Amino acid sequence: DTGGKYEGEFMANDEIVVESDGHNGSIWVKNTPKKGGFFVTKTSEDNLVHGIPFVITGETLYEPVVLYTDEMGTIMDSLPYGTYTITERTDPKYISTKSHTFTISEGPAAFINFHNVLKRGNLKIVKTSDTGVVSGKKFLITASDGGQILLKDGSKVDFLEISTDNDGIAMAEDLPIGKYTVIESGNGVAYQTFGTKEIELTEDGKEV
Repeated sequence: DTGGKYEGEFMANDEIVVESDGHNGSIWVKNTPKKGGFFVTKTSEDNLVHGIPFVITGETLYEPVVLYTDEMGTIMDSLPYGTYTITERTDPKYISTKSHTFTISEGPAAFINFHNVLKRGNLKIVKTSDTGVVSGKKFLITASDGGQILLKDGSKVDFLEISTDNDGIAMAEDLPIGKYTVIESGNGVAYQTFGTKEIELTEDGKEV
């Protein structure tokens, strides 16, 4: 044999001893970067936390890495020592979250928290009448997709009932953005004196 090849993984300070019988040979040294752990916790106002994508960029990465939360809204992984930025691909129904920068080094794992807050708006109804009677008129509001409405206090309801004031104005405040169906009601029985209205809240803090 006129030569040899030695392969293996060595740490930075490992001593490599080679005994030669006079023949030429080669040593291939593979540097294995040190790694540290990181832990992402995702929470949201509506408790939807599974399968949420996060994008990680950093000095040791050739391209962005996309990771997804598990059923508990968590991501646990490791990266080579360095500084990284993690960004949530936020669903449009939430207020955008800020990216976080974290460092992986010797010591405890890095912990990063994200929390989603729903965009909300106000639904305003103005009642008119040929008789001039506009106060005390009731309206039912339901989510157009048939789901429950998540209120600001965290409770969920199948519908909201609101009443007009002396000026014929009724207001439903802090509704999550989305599509709603509005029906005028009387004596507890829904009737369509003005037809069913489909209303969409599309911007945080806006009134329609």
